[in-house]
Amino acid sequence: MAARTPSYSAPMIASGSRVIVVVSNGPSPTPPQAFVNVPDVFGMKQGDALSAFQTVGSSAQVFNDYSDTVKRGVVMGQLPPTAAGMPGGTEALLLVSSGPSASETADVMLPDVVGKPEAEALRALQAVGLSPQVVRQHSPSAPAGVVIGQLPNRESLAATAETGGVKPWMWAAGIGALIAVALIVFFLTRTPAETVKVPGIIGLTQTEAIAAVEGVGLVAEVSEVEGTATAGTVATQDPAKDTEVAKGSSVKIGVVKPTPDAAVPDVRGRTLAEATKTLTDAGFKATSTEASSDSIEKGLVVEQSPLAGRTAPPGSTVALVVSSGSGNTNVSVPNVEGMTRASAEKALSDAGLKVLVADSPSTTVAKDVVLSQLPAAGDSVAPGTSVGIQVSSGPPANQDEVTVPKVVGMSLADAQKAMSDAGLKSLPVPSTGSGQPANQVLAQAPKGDSQTPQGSEVVLFYAAP
Repeated sequence: MAARTPSYSAPMIASGSRVIVVVSNGPSPTPPQAFVNVPDVFGMKQGDALSAFQTVGSSAQVFNDYSDTVKRGVVMGQLPPTAAGMPGGTEALLLVSSGPSASETADVMLPDVVGKPEAEALRALQAVGLSPQVVRQHSPSAPAGVVIGQLPNRESLAATAETGGVKPWMWAAGIGALIAVALIVFFLTRTPAETVKVPGIIGLTQTEAIAAVEGVGLVAEVSEVEGTATAGTVATQDPAKDTEVAKGSSVKIGVVKPTPDAAVPDVRGRTLAEATKTLTDAGFKATSTEASSDSIEKGLVVEQSPLAGRTAPPGSTVALVVSSGSGNTNVSVPNVEGMTRASAEKALSDAGLKVLVADSPSTTVAKDVVLSQLPAAGDSVAPGTSVGIQVSSGPPANQDEVTVPKVVGMSLADAQKAMSDAGLKSLPVPSTGSGQPANQVLAQAPKGDSQTPQGSEVVLFYAAP
């Protein structure tokens, strides 16, 4: 609601009135066109008023508000006012009556919002019950977003009161004259806006593009777009490269959206070629390094990062660690059969091996001489491997002999029980890296079905857990 006779003792206006707020849109990027005289359309019907502006090569934007004194559809204010000049093609502002309000109104003091930021100005007007309407115009000096005029304003209402005017539209002419004069001065005295060329930013990262745009005095407006280029790089720009625009203009930058992360497949235990293909098919890249492994066969993937099942951006790299084989240099087991116990222990120790000794009676081999060994002479084993040797304890006190049970392939527990049941002792010797089930007996000395004195100790070579 609006346009009623204000109280002359203060800049008052009816609550609910429409207030046109003119907001700066920054400097105009183009020079002014030829000036035309503004037609006097006050009191005309809306259609006739618009025709009058078309006759002089201009147009007008219409705003409606209530009035207790002006008939519905009749112009009760215009901007710029009559007899003022305006650049050809510029859009004038018309305030047209909607007739009397259907509800009661109260007078409120009109805030002065010129010079305030747009948001602050709108809050101030709404706080007193007024209805602001924003119109944007170029300004040679005011920053974009700052209010450069309002219709009506406190000064125009006060001036109307001093002249004793009673027509509710007179404030429109007053403020229109002020703005029209400002426009004329601006277009007659301004120098052409400084122009710059828009830099080419396609393919740059968002940070690089913003720096390039702002570096020539332009403003970057960034948004995300779909695209096949690398996420985070610029796919579109508007205006195009080398377009000349006014300094301070905006450049729209379209940056490729990041694609959703994908699950990393499990490639452990595969060859490098198989792992690389699997990762490539899933949209990832692969890089590899080698590391020794005592448990994973040479050439197979030992580890991967990111771990299997984790998510990562498509196109990112998965680091693979490929087994180069055992990190230990194997040694050959020396032949110690027939040596004395002391000599055998020294030979095995010098080779970096451990020694476990089983004592067994013998009627053919002298006391303290090695009868047999496991692993056998010449076997390739890792340093630190235990070697079991069976050493003669001399002639047996009991001349009874027993048959040695065949226990290769049994579990260690079952093999030890079988030996005990046969009246024999057992010496377990662990073997690492055999690849066989844990605690399975791999070899024995003496061999199964051979004869040995009762109470002898049998070496059991088994797979360590």
